[in-house]
Amino acid sequence: MALRRIHWAADGHLVLDQRPDEEVAPQLRRVRAVVRVAAARTG
Repeated sequence: MALRRIHWAADGHLVLDQRPDEEVAPQLRRVRAVVRVAAARTG
């Protein structure tokens, strides 16, 4: 069994020949996130 990654272009078309180095632009590979967790409101 083989698996194949499938990508979608911004216009909705399938992209079947994308190489791994094309998946994410180099300047976007490092991300930072802030996660805030608050208590659930009841009532």
